[in-house]
Amino acid sequence: MQRQEFDRAREQDLNAKRQREEEEIKRKQEEEKLIKESTKKEEEKKYKKKSLPAEPDASDPNACEIAFRLPSGKRITRRFLKTDTIQALYTFIGLSAESELGDGNYEISQAIPRKIYANMQASLEEEGLVHKAALQVAHIESDDQ
Repeated sequence: MQRQEFDRAREQDLNAKRQREEEEIKRKQEEEKLIKESTKKEEEKKYKKKSLPAEPDASDPNACEIAFRLPSGKRITRRFLKTDTIQALYTFIGLSAESELGDGNYEISQAIPRKIYANMQASLEEEGLVHKAALQVAHIESDDQ
């Protein structure tokens, strides 16, 4: 009888030890995954910063001053060249308002007349954004939510 109790207790201890080891392995894997994701995000951010065109001087005749109104109501202003693409606007907003927008989807639009800027390869000039413009940044719902 004592032998059976001893064997059961030993088996329970071994099972508990295995479970702790499996949980530790799982925790380490999750930790490594978070580190990789964080590193990937930092690398993406560095790439975006490098790809963002330099801000032209206010006296540049090809400069266009864009004021962005974020969902919170905060306003961010920056100059771009009229030859810069719409992608540059999205890159700038992604970097400047990262804490507010997170990894979420957003769109840049003009209120009146209503126009959403979605052609990433179009230049600001092609989209009619010359000299000065006031644009809105809004969250958009993705289909998988």
